[in-house]
Amino acid sequence: MNIFSYKEPLLSFYLFWSGFMTLVPLFLYTIGFKIIGIGPASMILFLTPTSQFILGITYFDEILTLEKFFGFLIIWIAVIIYLNELRKK
Repeated sequence: MNIFSYKEPLLSFYLFWSGFMTLVPLFLYTIGFKIIGIGPASMILFLTPTSQFILGITYFDEILTLEKFFGFLIIWIAVIIYLNELRKK
């Protein structure tokens, strides 16, 4: 079944623009990556899931299981090791 047809023009329109709207943030991220460098851009990638984790527990009342906590802890230990290596250079 071909969903790109003249019978479903609205669906084709949405699919086209969803692809475009996916490319725009990726393009802007690439430009920002060139401007600020790899270190700060990498830290932003760690801060976003951390803020989502904290928001999920505090605002959305998600249950903090031991597995989630250890996963969170391991990620931040890796970030601290990475920052310590950057500081030494």
